[in-house]
Amino acid sequence: DHLSKRILEVSSINEIAKLISDKINYIPLPAGEMHDTLADITKARDLLGWQPEITLKDGIKKLL
Repeated sequence: DHLSKRILEVSSINEIAKLISDKINYIPLPAGEMHDTLADITKARDLLGWQPEITLKDGIKKLL
């Protein structure tokens, strides 16, 4: 099956925010805002041969 052949890195905004700061200010979700989304790099990998070299977590740590 197509999904079982991929390794998914799932990150919530909460997880990303906690990597940046211990102080998180929660606000209501704007009307029409999507609660969940899933990015898929399959097309970039297949057409361009692109593959991430580091995880999102390591990239944020390196950036900060």
